[in-house]
Amino acid sequence: MRRTAGEIGSWFIARGLDHPADTLDGNTKLQKLLFFSWLIHKSKFDKSLFEDDFFAFPNGPVVEPVRFDYRYNYSSISHVPVPDFTEEEQETLFLTETIFGSLSAAKLAELSHNSTAWKKYNDIFIKEQRCGPKARKPKIPKDDLEEELLMIRTVLYAYDNMLEEEGTA
Repeated sequence: MRRTAGEIGSWFIARGLDHPADTLDGNTKLQKLLFFSWLIHKSKFDKSLFEDDFFAFPNGPVVEPVRFDYRYNYSSISHVPVPDFTEEEQETLFLTETIFGSLSAAKLAELSHNSTAWKKYNDIFIKEQRCGPKARKPKIPKDDLEEELLMIRTVLYAYDNMLEEEGTA
C-alpha cells in the first residue's frame, strides 16, 4: 500500500508529537519526524515509508503539502483518522518516536542540517538567490536522500547497543 506523508503525520499528531501543537515549532517538529521516519524505514526495510517528496527549506527537509496543511488548515489535519499501519510501518513509527520524539523542534532541525542532501539543495537555493516565502524550494531527490542511510544506520546501531546494555533488547 502506498502511504502519504499526511497519513504518517496523522500518527505523529495523534500521539501529540507535534508539541506545541498548531505552532511553527510543532510544524517543524512534525517535518523532522517525517524526515527521520522516512530514513529509518528506508534503512530497515529498503523501501519508502511514503511517496511524497522532500524540499530543501531553510530549517531542513520539508514535505510541502503537509507543511502547508499544518500551517493553514490545522483543525482539519489534526482530525484525520489514523490509518491501520503494517507491522513494518508501526515498527518505524515507534522507533522514530522513541529515538526522536522527545527532542525539540530546534534540536531536530539541527540534526537534519547534518543531511548532505539537504545541504546540497539548500546551497542551490541560496546560490540562485531564491528568497521570500513564495520562492520555490528545490526538491531533494530520493536517490540523494539514500546518502543519509549510513548516518541513520549508525543511530539505529547505537540505539540497539543501548538497549542491549540496559538488558531490554
